[in-house]
Order: sequence, then C-alpha cells, then structure tokens
Amino acid sequence: MLLEDKVYLDPSVTFDMICRWIGADRHLLDALVRRELGISGRALMRLYRAREPQRLVAKYALPEP
Repeated sequence: MLLEDKVYLDPSVTFDMICRWIGADRHLLDALVRRELGISGRALMRLYRAREPQRLVAKYALPEP
C-alpha cells in the first residue's frame, strides 16, 4: 500500500488505518516493522511523507526547495 498506492500522501491516513484495511493486528505489524526496519509503523509513515518531496525533486530533476 505504501509503495504501490502511496496512501501516505493522504495526511489523514494513519498506520492504524492501514492495519485495519489489511486486517492486520496493529501491535503485531508494528513489532514486525520495528524488527525489520528498526522504527515504528508511525515513524515509517512519517519517513515516507518526509521523503516524498526529495523523490519528486529527483524524479523530475527539479531544483532543490
């Protein structure tokens, strides 16, 4: 959902909502993300959102903001 659908672009979408949409237990998915990536699910959402401007700058060869 994050990579393909880019649901993180909607600021109202939360990690908890994504867990409900995919039928995953929030605590278990958060633990998996922490184990694999070393950050919480909520932090992962913030990271995707923070990096989106950088991705667009690189993709379209835009000047840095």
